[in-house]
Amino acid sequence: MAISIRIPLNGILADVLAETQTVVSKRLESAGAHTIQYFH
Repeated sequence: MAISIRIPLNGILADVLAETQTVVSKRLESAGAHTIQYFH
């Protein structure tokens, strides 16, 4: 039971982490672009 539950949870967590990383990177890129525009 533990193993069968652990495998899908790990897959879901991996997907969530990958999605959050892409979202955060995109937000950081947009924020960086805005800050660069403000400074310049």
